[in-house]
Amino acid sequence: MKKHFDLRKTAAAFMMTVMLFNMTGCSDYLKNIAIKKVTTYVTESINGFFENPEDTLTNKSQAEIVFPELIEQQTELAHNAIGNSAYEITNIKMNDKRNKAVVTLTFEKCPSFSVEDPIGTVDELEDLLEYDDVEMDFNVIRTKDHEWVFEDLNELVKVFYEPFTAPCVLDEDGNPYNINQAYMSMIYVDDFWFDPLMNNPISGSSIRNTDYLKCVVYFNRPMTMECTADLVCNGNVVATTEVVMNGNVTADCHFTSESGNFAPGSYTVILYYNGQEMVVSTAVTVS
Repeated sequence: MKKHFDLRKTAAAFMMTVMLFNMTGCSDYLKNIAIKKVTTYVTESINGFFENPEDTLTNKSQAEIVFPELIEQQTELAHNAIGNSAYEITNIKMNDKRNKAVVTLTFEKCPSFSVEDPIGTVDELEDLLEYDDVEMDFNVIRTKDHEWVFEDLNELVKVFYEPFTAPCVLDEDGNPYNINQAYMSMIYVDDFWFDPLMNNPISGSSIRNTDYLKCVVYFNRPMTMECTADLVCNGNVVATTEVVMNGNVTADCHFTSESGNFAPGSYTVILYYNGQEMVVSTAVTVS
């Protein structure tokens, strides 16, 4: 049987093909526009991060930014590391709704320390840094106001700030701005409890019937700092005293009971500097 050519069906199929082609082309066109807008936003934001990191992280992230506690010198190290870095947008993947993009950024010279417990001046600590390139993915989303914003920038905090919670930073005279375990391992020698009457180190680990306790902490270098010492008995602070060292190699911690002899128990001294724990002494038993 001879088949008839159906012009209407052919025309309908042709029109459908044209419509699908136009829809696909239009979608790609709109997606490319969205990608360009995201590219502009990301470029301006990350450039701002290098110029003013804390403000940019706070203002450009939808999620709350959690900064680690850094002293001034540690923050200086973090800022120096940020200033030495650079970045490149290596990929942007836009979803079909054009309201969310995954942006891949590669940051050069991201810092980490080559030793476990770094210690030194700012310049010395920078010499202990090693660097690697780090690739990070960030979600960039379009808000109801049709503005683009980073969903979460805390990864930048992790890479550029958190490494600098580790070091103990020294001033030019070798005194610490902050204290870490490496510093204490370097300077701490030993501690001894003293006989209340003879003012000599006791030979054992117990003292009887006393209203006066003295513990001396020894360092391997002269120290100039003001510290606080807590006298702790069975886990409770029973007395506190100020300890001032002015070029001394010892921290003399003296405690006098205000109500007769010290109660029986196990006593230790905890020495603090700027609120940071320096030394926990050996224990002495008072009976």
